[in-house]
Amino acid sequence: MATWDLGLKDQSFIYSHRMAEIFGHSPGTKLTLRAVRSQISADDMKNIVIKAFNKALIDNNYLYEVRIYWPDGSLHWIKTQGIVLRDEKDQPVKCLNVFQMISSTGNYY
Repeated sequence: MATWDLGLKDQSFIYSHRMAEIFGHSPGTKLTLRAVRSQISADDMKNIVIKAFNKALIDNNYLYEVRIYWPDGSLHWIKTQGIVLRDEKDQPVKCLNVFQMISSTGNYY
């Protein structure tokens, strides 16, 4: 399991050390938000992640499962659960999230 925070105004990205391992990298690997997003299946990014995020801006929470590709080409499933924090003007400012590895299905490249 890994945690990560996303600042919605400045796109700041803070994550626990376990996140690199969940995404198939060596412990201590520096990740960027762009790199993490690029490992998510394009279909899942479009049809699940973006829709869940837009819904979360209204409901303040989300839960979804997506496929990710590790650098070695293997396909894995993760579950993401999170909440949206708001400022005093009720504007969304941060997402707090938990990733959990669900399964590994093998090499697809």
